[in-house]
Amino acid sequence: SVLQRATESLVAVLLGCVAGSFYILFSLTSVALFLKLWQKPLLEPPALCAQLYGELAPLHACNLYGLFASVTTSRYEVVIEELHLVEDTSTHPPTTRETWVELDFLYKPGDVDRRPPWLWLGHMPRLDWRLWFLPLRLARVVNLAIRDGASPAAVSAALQQGAPSLYPAWWPVLLARICRRQPEVLALLGPQRNIDLARAPCPRGLRVSLFDFRFRPPENCPLYAAFFPEGMPALTPQEIQEIEEELQNWEVGDWWMRRRHRTIDLLSIRSSPKGGADAGLAENSNES
Repeated sequence: SVLQRATESLVAVLLGCVAGSFYILFSLTSVALFLKLWQKPLLEPPALCAQLYGELAPLHACNLYGLFASVTTSRYEVVIEELHLVEDTSTHPPTTRETWVELDFLYKPGDVDRRPPWLWLGHMPRLDWRLWFLPLRLARVVNLAIRDGASPAAVSAALQQGAPSLYPAWWPVLLARICRRQPEVLALLGPQRNIDLARAPCPRGLRVSLFDFRFRPPENCPLYAAFFPEGMPALTPQEIQEIEEELQNWEVGDWWMRRRHRTIDLLSIRSSPKGGADAGLAENSNES
């Protein structure tokens, strides 16, 4: 009937007005929240947006629902290296020497010449994802100790004393099973460019370090642009020279740039009663 159609039209208009009003309020409050998270000193939200956000925040109409609503502006990566004896054929007669061999992972940054891998929809590389959180905790402790004026020896002692709380329970298990060459664990690491882990002997030791990783800038940009991902500031010639001198400490590849930030642990490998190998803490070192 005419009355029924008029009622349905009125309901549709009212629902549209309610939905439109909510969308407008949500958009205006999101502007204030976005600029707040962006932390740009010269960008302030309009007064109306800031006022609406302040009034609607208690109603939870616009909040940080994302799992990672904000992220760090720098990134450290854990790098694991094994100590092996290799034959040096450059001498006569040939001799053996100790060398550190870096381990690669399937999805986390490592090789500076390897592009970031693609992930299939729905796939979560759990090990690599957990390894992203580990350096956040370690770097926080180290940086706080250095900021407070602690010596390298004091930083080492603090790390050694706090090891049980700093490292998650799965970390020493992972290191031990890598040393035992457990096939299931080696499959999580993937192919290696420096060593055949399945055939390699147990390492003599392990070195765990934090590396500062950055994407290499495009070819038409200077390398120091990697330090300013949000835009190049106006730099004096002296500042550019100082940055370029610092770049000499960085390893530059096709996709990444990296620098060893700090060596966290040096671990010796001891034989286990079952005939395998376990990673035993030999010392905590801050020297690379």
